[in-house]
Amino acid sequence: MLHARTEHTHWYRGTTRDVPRRGHGTFPRLLSDKVGHQCRHVHPFHVAQLGGIDVACRETCQGTLDLGERAYAGVPAWNNRKDWIGAVEAAYKRLYLLLRPQLDRGIALPTLLGVAQIMADAADGRTGRNSRLSRATIAGRFHQQHGRPIHTRTVARALNLLRLLGVATEIFRGRQRSRNERFASWKRGDRSRGWASVYGLHPSIHPALRPVDNTRDDQGNLLQSAPHPVRASFSSPSRFIPNFRTKRNNSNEGASRRNDKQRVDRGAPAYVLASQWLAERRTPRWAHRHTATYWSRALRRIAEHGWNSHDINVTIDTWARTTGISPTPHEPGRWLRYLLYRWNTDIETPPHVHEQAARDIAARERRELLAARDARLHAAETARATARTALTGPGRRAVQQILDARVPRHGKSRGNPTAR
Repeated sequence: MLHARTEHTHWYRGTTRDVPRRGHGTFPRLLSDKVGHQCRHVHPFHVAQLGGIDVACRETCQGTLDLGERAYAGVPAWNNRKDWIGAVEAAYKRLYLLLRPQLDRGIALPTLLGVAQIMADAADGRTGRNSRLSRATIAGRFHQQHGRPIHTRTVARALNLLRLLGVATEIFRGRQRSRNERFASWKRGDRSRGWASVYGLHPSIHPALRPVDNTRDDQGNLLQSAPHPVRASFSSPSRFIPNFRTKRNNSNEGASRRNDKQRVDRGAPAYVLASQWLAERRTPRWAHRHTATYWSRALRRIAEHGWNSHDINVTIDTWARTTGISPTPHEPGRWLRYLLYRWNTDIETPPHVHEQAARDIAARERRELLAARDARLHAAETARATARTALTGPGRRAVQQILDARVPRHGKSRGNPTAR
């Protein structure tokens, strides 16, 4: 897979040259000592239960790739396939000219959308993850769907552009299978020689397209009220003209089938908090089963009190240390509401406020200790200076004169051996 000439910035959570993810292959147990497809040794009754010979072959012959427990940590999930295609198109129109110098050659929007549609069809429909297709497979499906051939290098450029746009994260970079993995594949009749790249598809996490948090200032402090939107000089005046509906055109319109309760403001504090929480590396894996729209309803009350994503993870870790249980909830939304609003009785003071207070107290105590140490050092230095002054002071000179006067310089002396 071709990478951009410049390295990804800190917002990219996928595999890179500096932080690779290798993974390891897992294979089903052998049903027979004979080498070849193990599905031949499955009873026809069990084949029918599994759903056919193709499903039975996939379950008993083909290996799978284990990416690790926290492979998708910090990578959000999509809302649905249609919204993701729209996000790809919007990101292309806003960022393509900015990212064009990082590509070897350009790529047209219809080609990019065709590759994106094929990847979306292969991904998990609920989360947008585990999009696992090789470049050759994508090129073949593109030819079948659009009636024109496409080179695998064009597919590689499209995948690279999707990563740069922030709408796809390469969780695992494709590689050749190891020696043991090839032997295990050969024993089960699997002729594959490598693992295809695995992608997670999500709304754009590029810094230029992230939702704007108008509820906090530049230092991250919570504002009392969000700033009022200002009309730009180049905006269309039709947006601000009220839509007056008459009885005639109202009667001709169909009934709205959109539930108003499902509408979520993406600039609201709860949605911004949910997006930031899903982008954290420390966020648990079970939190990525749902989207930011789902979590914004559970985080609405704490978002009003100035909580951040770090506070949510600290609360979860504190509960795990207190109870000694690793949280794996079956209903994540209900469990998180219980944790935040019942187990945690103080939502008005976020944990980061306590942590900041503790840091301030520790810093003040350290300053006091340093001041006391400096005072002791100053006192000791003063005492040493006084002692050095006393060695050459008038008292010392007077004593030395008395001693010199009492000791004779000439004549017999008790210590002179020649005077005997």
